[in-house]
Amino acid sequence: MNRIKIINILALLVLLINLAAVNVSASANDIIIMRSSQSKSNVSNGEDFELDVYYKNASGQNLENVYVSVDRNSSFYIDYSYPQANELGNLSSGSEGSTKFKLVYKGTGNELTLVFDYVKGGTPDQVSQTLYLSVKKEKEPTSGGSQTDTSEYKPNFRIVGKINSKQEGKNISIEVPIKNISNFSAKDIQITMSADSADSPFTAAAGHLSIPINEIKPDTEKKVKIDLVVKPNTKSGTYPVKLDLRYSNLYGDLFSSSEVIYVDIENNDRSPSLILKAIEMLPKKPAPGDKFSASIELENLGTLNAKDIKVTLKGFSNEGIYSELTGVNYLKTIEGGKTGKLSFNLIVSDKINVRSFPLEIAVDYKDEFGNSYNESFTYYVPIQEENGGKVSLKLIISVRHRELLHRIRILRLDLIL
Repeated sequence: MNRIKIINILALLVLLINLAAVNVSASANDIIIMRSSQSKSNVSNGEDFELDVYYKNASGQNLENVYVSVDRNSSFYIDYSYPQANELGNLSSGSEGSTKFKLVYKGTGNELTLVFDYVKGGTPDQVSQTLYLSVKKEKEPTSGGSQTDTSEYKPNFRIVGKINSKQEGKNISIEVPIKNISNFSAKDIQITMSADSADSPFTAAAGHLSIPINEIKPDTEKKVKIDLVVKPNTKSGTYPVKLDLRYSNLYGDLFSSSEVIYVDIENNDRSPSLILKAIEMLPKKPAPGDKFSASIELENLGTLNAKDIKVTLKGFSNEGIYSELTGVNYLKTIEGGKTGKLSFNLIVSDKINVRSFPLEIAVDYKDEFGNSYNESFTYYVPIQEENGGKVSLKLIISVRHRELLHRIRILRLDLIL
């Protein structure tokens, strides 16, 4: 019986070796790789390709929340435009399945280590499997007489790790981890931000972003600090920032590439918004023929400044109210959350015959980026009646004569003043 078991085990090992070149790094073979298939063979440095991986749950138990990712020390990485882990879901005992990766070759070695994370029996667990893929061997520099194309020794950069990009306010600083994923050193690296477009919410803090790095060796990571200014009218959201890289290898060959990072912006700024807060008049209630001053107070409900403010009074009439000089006045700025005042000298016509006269207050202004805004308000100027009002006097006359007492009780005189 023991001899049969040994033969079966040996047969299984031979079968696994023939199915694929697979090494098991974990002690438990809960998930095994049955086979794999490359969309391209003999891939070169920096070349992308697709890989289909066929797997099986060999644990004898149900596995939950199964994910598979690529170990960072592998000769390949998952294309950064794709999820960095594939979700396999729940695997029943003995079940088989397949998953697809979009991979990029780093340029050295041919090992691809897949890491399976899962829950077995309520406990998190992990197993790794290593595949050996078909790659093109890179040329190495030689000291012999034959000419070598050193431009093939191209460094390759990627943004790796997590960028803490949740930022608030106008000035932000982010730390970007840049890794040389190739087998070749990069020197004289210059990182710049692509020229601003009208849609970009960012500008460089110093007006122009330029970050020099002396050298990044193979498989080495450098953290780069980037200072940006967020345009005040930027809405909250996630925005791309394109970084351009220029660099050389050890032989002086020049290269360029670009990487895109995404920055989360939380911006509570509000555009300027002017409202009519108050009007003070002197006198408070002018009469026909009077001159009076009107002080108009505007309030900015936004957080951003209102600039180049123009206030125009409209609705003047020779038989109502008209301006002594001009019906236009200006303010340079009203800061966010603050107020500003303008004064007008006006005249009430002696021909006016209403108790209140409407004036339109038109307000035009701009924000810091030249965007135009306009508001309009109507205010009714109270007018004092020309002859004032009636004064009522009550006179009480006491008399002793009984016959007059019945005739005169209360004498009320209404005098028009």
